[in-house]
Amino acid sequence: MDLVKQENNQADLKIDLTELIKNGVMTYRDSWYGTLLYLGEVDGYPIVTFTADWDLDVPFSKPSKQYLTMIMKGLNLTLELKKEEIVDYISSKPGLIDHYNKNEIEELIK
Repeated sequence: MDLVKQENNQADLKIDLTELIKNGVMTYRDSWYGTLLYLGEVDGYPIVTFTADWDLDVPFSKPSKQYLTMIMKGLNLTLELKKEEIVDYISSKPGLIDHYNKNEIEELIK
């Protein structure tokens, strides 16, 4: 909840987690990150992410190397993907296709 609050300009959050889990989605604010999505459970803990409640029609910008490194570490730690799988996955995503090639992504994993 703290991260959602940070991404929403410290907005006051009143979220009923039981209701979110029951419905699978809850929009509490009309903003880029005002919609919560329940993704399921892992080891008894609810997994929730947040996003906009509308289709985004904005151009992708180049993500920083630090951001990509963090995402790739997460893929390795949580999904236990191998280096080659991570490179293939990351290099196929919009926002990366025009900004990084596979060699540059491989360098970030090292």
